[in-house]
Amino acid sequence: MKSYLTCCVGSTAELIDKMVDRATEIFWDDLLNHVTENELYSVFDNSVPLEKDWAVSFYQSVYDGMPCVFVCHSAIEYIFT
Repeated sequence: MKSYLTCCVGSTAELIDKMVDRATEIFWDDLLNHVTENELYSVFDNSVPLEKDWAVSFYQSVYDGMPCVFVCHSAIEYIFT
């Protein structure tokens, strides 16, 4: 399973742009094949479940040469490798 690594604020524009350019959108169930709900909610406030939040999307990509999934929430990419 993947663990939280960083978000776009703690990274560089170059790494984030490359990751986003290669990204494929995935569904909630696909995300859970890579990251546990406990890991996700250690990063996010669980007042609104991520899978029901219309402003959240999930992706699979590569970050700095490592396969990753990321959650885009409020225009911030949260990266799990």
